Amino acid sequence: MTVKQTPSILEPTIVFDRALLLLVEGPDDQAFAVQQIMRFSDGLEWHVHFMTGNSTDWVDFITLALDSDQFDDVGRAIGIVLDADTSAASVATKASSMLKRAGLSAPAKHGEIVGSGVKSGFFVMPDGTATGALEELLIGSFDEGRLALAQSYIGDVADQYEPPKNRVKGVVQAYFAGQRDHVKSIPVAVQKQTVIPREHEVFSSFQQFLKDLAA
Repeated sequence: MTVKQTPSILEPTIVFDRALLLLVEGPDDQAFAVQQIMRFSDGLEWHVHFMTGNSTDWVDFITLALDSDQFDDVGRAIGIVLDADTSAASVATKASSMLKRAGLSAPAKHGEIVGSGVKSGFFVMPDGTATGALEELLIGSFDEGRLALAQSYIGDVADQYEPPKNRVKGVVQAYFAGQRDHVKSIPVAVQKQTVIPREHEVFSSFQQFLKDLAA
């Protein structure tokens, strides 16, 4: 047994039998979170679920967990991870509101853990202040030489043709394609130390959030 992982589709049989519940925005974030958890834990207390849908869907899922007999017995903390997209501040407000609507104490600031009984907190990717998502965080761990080449390639494409809708995602995929062993996705890349070094200092704030949630 290790970290429990469940997909966005809510099966009737889902069981909230782990002490620590982390909700993330998709399979990429799920895979990254699991790898970071395994840096400091055996994962046995963790349940990482990737969400889809709007804020109400997230609130309903948290409420479902809080109302379950299993989580009532073992639950210690619930955390949520959201992408900043175009505004980290507005997403922080949204995350805090979601936790409050579910009946939890909610920190006003990204990365903080609050509450008694079941604690809660939120993390805004990539770092609580910058815009973007997981990809912006991962790029900080990339080998500088390979990254420069990937950025140059995407830049040339943007200059000569229609620019990619998401330039950062394009750079990440170009970086992956340039590896000795081609990796096609973030869930695969995070398992390869030579592609995304798990211990890189750029991940320290996210890992501290996870540690504080588990404390």
